[in-house]
Amino acid sequence: MTAAIDLPASFHREPTIHRYFESFNRQEFTTTASLFAPDGALLAPFEDPVVGYAAILDYLQREAPGMEANPRGLETTADVDAEADDLKGHRQIIVKGSVKAVVFNVNVAWTFQLDADDRIQRVRVKLLASLEDLIQFRPQPVGEKP
Repeated sequence: MTAAIDLPASFHREPTIHRYFESFNRQEFTTTASLFAPDGALLAPFEDPVVGYAAILDYLQREAPGMEANPRGLETTADVDAEADDLKGHRQIIVKGSVKAVVFNVNVAWTFQLDADDRIQRVRVKLLASLEDLIQFRPQPVGEKP
């Protein structure tokens, strides 16, 4: 498990985002989940929205052990350009990087929406992979070579 991650200087101006990645990589999912607003949501690929502290903590404890996030770049916008009224006025931060696990390494983008108190209202994790990249994760029938 990673004790600390070396983030570009731009991440130090966004302490919530810095703590998200640092706690995630330390496998300190209680801390990671505590960064979300009470009704905050984690939108992971191929999953229904995971909403609220307890559900986010449970999800991370089940799905994220052994994963390592490698954020590389950060882009901030002043306000979220959202259709949903509940996100108007929130700051949006987009982070690009990769996630490494035992069986894969894939490029991803995290789109964070932070409320006025810098709590995570929503984070969407989007795979930045081609169809060819994703096919490698498809289960192979017995006897078939990848």
